[in-house]
Amino acid sequence: MTPVYLLSSACFASLANFFFRRNLEKGGTSNAFLSLYFFVSLLLSFLFNSAVIGSPFSPVMAILGCIAGFLNFMMLTLTAKSFELGPPGLTLTFQNASCIFPGLILCLFFGRSFGFFLTPWLIIGFIFIILGLYLSSRTYGKLSSEISSESSKTHFGKWLLCVIPVMLLQGLILTLFQWRVLLFSCDENMHWLIPWSCREEEDVWFIPAFFLVPTLSQLFLFWKNERRKFSFSEMMYGSTAGGLNCVCTVLLLLATKTEGVMKKEMLFPLFTISVILLCNIWSKKIYNEKVNWIGILFCIFGVLIGLIQ
Repeated sequence: MTPVYLLSSACFASLANFFFRRNLEKGGTSNAFLSLYFFVSLLLSFLFNSAVIGSPFSPVMAILGCIAGFLNFMMLTLTAKSFELGPPGLTLTFQNASCIFPGLILCLFFGRSFGFFLTPWLIIGFIFIILGLYLSSRTYGKLSSEISSESSKTHFGKWLLCVIPVMLLQGLILTLFQWRVLLFSCDENMHWLIPWSCREEEDVWFIPAFFLVPTLSQLFLFWKNERRKFSFSEMMYGSTAGGLNCVCTVLLLLATKTEGVMKKEMLFPLFTISVILLCNIWSKKIYNEKVNWIGILFCIFGVLIGLIQ
């Protein structure tokens, strides 16, 4: 079931990203969109986790969810800024290229006894992904330099300063997603980075907390900076994307807990392949973005080569 969860999640994620870009195109603000996006995700998280009602409160899972939620809030805020400054497809490629980080980080800290294997192929795959991102961003940089306007060159520099933190933050979120699963089996493998022991039933508190913090943070920003009603397009795109995001998150969490033949450290890279392809396809077809397919293929090849044992 793991591949089904990952591929379905990728479809929902790419569609939610498209609505994010579409909202900005229609004149909506990122504050309004993300307020509804997180709010709807929060409401639906209780629907997908009905067991949370009446379940004993888990402070550990709630705190971890809040930390991941705050990182998600920061990441999507920077993503919105990157959409305004540069190409959406390439922005989302950077975001999803972070999939390699959980495998590397968890391998380095936990190793084989916890099911994470740091192979030479994983390192080579990481190098190919970095090279692919370099080639893709160089294409956008050349386009900016060909335009005589200084503002275009400045936008490229600002865009680059936004997308790199986006990639790092997404990598931390995905790492936290997988690390939390280790708390359910820490009685079997003790480690200094697994200081708590949790029952798997407590995991129902992770998702609501994950959406609660960015919901409150984004609603506060919207109220502070804009103080107006949501437009129809903002409600439509934000609410729809929020629903898709919640389903995507639930499927990703399920994927981290299912057993399969694939290596644990490559769960999110497999998810990434589909997201990168789908996002660049709609960017090319709808917005005529100049996509460096060689760079994109390098990224995908880096992901695939990391699957070799």
